[in-house]
Amino acid sequence: MRHAKNGFSLAAALFVPLLLTGCGAPVIDPTDVEGSIAKLRDSLDDEQQVAFDAAIALVREAGAGKVAGTDAFALDGMTAAAVLAEAERIGIRRERTGEQALVAAHRERLDAEEKLTRLRVTGFAARPVGDTEMEADLTVENGLGFPVDTAWLEIRVEIPDGAAVAGEEFVPFQPALAPGESRTVRVLVLGAEARSLPVEPPAELTTRFRMVERDREVVLQAPSPEERRDAEAAIAAAQARIAALTARLAAVETPE
Repeated sequence: MRHAKNGFSLAAALFVPLLLTGCGAPVIDPTDVEGSIAKLRDSLDDEQQVAFDAAIALVREAGAGKVAGTDAFALDGMTAAAVLAEAERIGIRRERTGEQALVAAHRERLDAEEKLTRLRVTGFAARPVGDTEMEADLTVENGLGFPVDTAWLEIRVEIPDGAAVAGEEFVPFQPALAPGESRTVRVLVLGAEARSLPVEPPAELTTRFRMVERDREVVLQAPSPEERRDAEAAIAAAQARIAALTARLAAVETPE
């Protein structure tokens, strides 16, 4: 039912009677826009006028550059049939632009994981604190293009032929870690991985940041495996809809 969203597919049914008016069909006159649009409307029957009223409103809005997916354009010389056809195209382009924005939003979330690799742990030294707690000194290099106030770091300990243990730890930077800056900070390790620290061979330690904040707002957040699958499926579905809309757009006939 997506093809009926903009309501102008019925324009095709109006093309035949409109085109029969021949070369003398009224057109939009830039010297008298309102008057010439009224003449276009008066040339139609009652049913056609209903479709024309909606179409000309959308076309005028798009002509002023106010509809996503369509650049501003002049209405000079357009017939009633041309208005209806252009309204259908505008509606399709608007819907396609929405789908493209959806794809871009999902891709931005997926790209966050790669961007987060630019915030790197270059040094890691863990030590016990008392009998029950563990702390670590982290040397962090900020390869991002903005200061980082706080971050969440995944610490993972993998044992060959054994189970991996991982947890996420809060890492504050006071003051904010500037772009290009490298700094050592001390954090308390509270997750399950704390029991496997300090790491002794053959166990291996890996770290990666999963989220960063600036001015108390999340700037980058890596998707979970489930979120990644959902985003990839949503992108594929949106791309299929974009292809269908592009085909529909190409199929809209421009009246002579």
